Amino acid sequence: MARTISSRIDATHRRHHFILEKNRLKKYFPFLNCTLQGNQLTCRGSITPSEGCCTYKIKFVYKKGKTPQVYIVNPPIEPHSKYHVYKDGSLCLFDPRVASWSSDMMAHETIIPWTAEWLVFYELWKDTGTWQGAEAPHEDDEMDK
Repeated sequence: MARTISSRIDATHRRHHFILEKNRLKKYFPFLNCTLQGNQLTCRGSITPSEGCCTYKIKFVYKKGKTPQVYIVNPPIEPHSKYHVYKDGSLCLFDPRVASWSSDMMAHETIIPWTAEWLVFYELWKDTGTWQGAEAPHEDDEMDK
């Protein structure tokens, strides 16, 4: 019986975490439209990284127990490690060897600003062919050779 009560407390805590995340994202990034279904937070919105740049439609997905993922919905970007997009189309926003994702981290302070920064580096890459941000090796680097 104690295990059942503990499981319910854990589930309630996780749900509360996602509600707080959703509220913070809405407060700090009102351009995001966020929905919470079960233990998955999904946000969609558009970001223009800087003046004169293209506007990107993004999708942010944060599932219980997983690292949040961000996808560029439009314009489409093909996966490639040269500009840090994984095979599944999600953006490489940080080096997990340096610091892995923790549920104590807050998306409004990390993932969304990192996404905006990634878009700036992507725009620079389109102009120069060189990734100007920090780099981490990808498991799909072999695919690109």
